Amino acid sequence: METVNITINDTIKLQIQRGRTVKEILKEYIPSNTYSEYLVVLNGQVASLNTKIENDTKIVTINDYDESSKRAYENTVTLILTHAAQRIYPEEKLIISHSICEGLYCEFQGRKNIDDKTIQDLYNGFSDIVKNNLEISPFNTEISKAIEYLSLIHI
Repeated sequence: METVNITINDTIKLQIQRGRTVKEILKEYIPSNTYSEYLVVLNGQVASLNTKIENDTKIVTINDYDESSKRAYENTVTLILTHAAQRIYPEEKLIISHSICEGLYCEFQGRKNIDDKTIQDLYNGFSDIVKNNLEISPFNTEISKAIEYLSLIHI
């Protein structure tokens, strides 16, 4: 088996099997309550814990209280909620205006009110997506390309 050199937070140095995910490595070597469960920095770039390590890598963990971690969490919740709304109400457009404390202010374009059934539908759709544990793979792109893509899929 081919190995790669890993450094975690400039203190832990390891040789591990190539192809393991960051999540597998951290679970084995770092207590889970000391880092964000969904975001790390690999060789200076923000990455998912689902990233497979293929080369020598420097991993820096981020704690849950870091602003980047909070933003990543909010972006993930927004992505899942938007996806759930598209699946349940494909003819409507969910608008997420801004965050409020630990929540999001949302409305459907053209609707005056959101009733209890709609909230329950969105909750169930969101929960189903989370239960299926779908992988979300971050990537970098130009803002104009991101806007064009999101417009194409009506977000």
